[in-house]
Amino acid sequence: MPAVAQNFTIPQGSTSQINFVVDPPVGETLLGTQIYWSVFPLLLDLPQLPAVIRKSLDNGLQVNDPIAQTFYVNLIQADTEDLPPGNYYHEVVVTDPTGALTVTTEGVMTLTQRATIDFTVPVPVNLGLGTGIFAEVDAFLPASVTGG
Repeated sequence: MPAVAQNFTIPQGSTSQINFVVDPPVGETLLGTQIYWSVFPLLLDLPQLPAVIRKSLDNGLQVNDPIAQTFYVNLIQADTEDLPPGNYYHEVVVTDPTGALTVTTEGVMTLTQRATIDFTVPVPVNLGLGTGIFAEVDAFLPASVTGG
C-alpha cells in the first residue's frame, strides 16, 4: 500500500528538492531498483494523461541512502514555469530487480502562481512623511519634525 497524502506546495518556476522515504520499504535496499516520479494534471480529482513532469534515476532523481530507502527529486525552473497554477497528482513507482512494480507514494502537488518581478524596471518609492505607512508615525512626531 503506498504512502498516501504526500502533499506539498511549490511556486511555479521554482527550483526545489522534494525528499521521499519509501515506506513501507520495497525489499531490503533500493540497490538494483528503478525509481520513477511522475506528475499528472488533475481533472475533477482524477489524474489525466500524459504526465507533465517525469523524473527517474540520474534524470533529476537521486537515491540518498539505499538501505534507509530515501531519495530526492530535483525540480528545476523549466519543470514547472509553463504549468498553470493548481493541483497535480504525483506518484512514485519503484521497479524491483525482478521487474515487479510498486506504487510507493502518491499525493497532491499544489503549484502556486509565481509573482513576476522585473528587476530591470525601477520601482518608484515615496518616502515623504504624512503619506502611506508614515502617516501613523507622523501622529506621534512633533510638528517641527514633520514640517507641519
